[in-house]
Amino acid sequence: MIEVTLDENKHNYLPGEVVRGTVEWQFERDVKAIEIRLIWKTTGKGDSDTGMVDSIVIEKPGGYRKTPFELRFPAGPYSFSGKLISIYWRLEVVTNPITDTVVRSLAMSPTGREIGADDWKMPQTGGYLQQ
Repeated sequence: MIEVTLDENKHNYLPGEVVRGTVEWQFERDVKAIEIRLIWKTTGKGDSDTGMVDSIVIEKPGGYRKTPFELRFPAGPYSFSGKLISIYWRLEVVTNPITDTVVRSLAMSPTGREIGADDWKMPQTGGYLQQ
């Protein structure tokens, strides 16, 4: 059993902000390690891609424990939902061997929320600006 609690139940973040929370586990079997990961993934047309930007590995976690964690968001990529591609962030807690996985969906952008395709407009001078 693994439980993840995010501080203030927060799921929306700004670039460079820190995800804080607590991971609590109780195992009746031998687990070599637990990894807490901050990752982004793409979905949509073409190949999907994944990037892990920060992680914490807890070796030999034992049967029961509760521990705080902190992982920092990078400058990008932003959470984005488009017509051809979407980028989303998630916090994963995974055991080794992989028998338990907990996932929490997150969003990260300058607005602190997922950016939609209609949120971006092309100005006359060139480049993309958020309106």
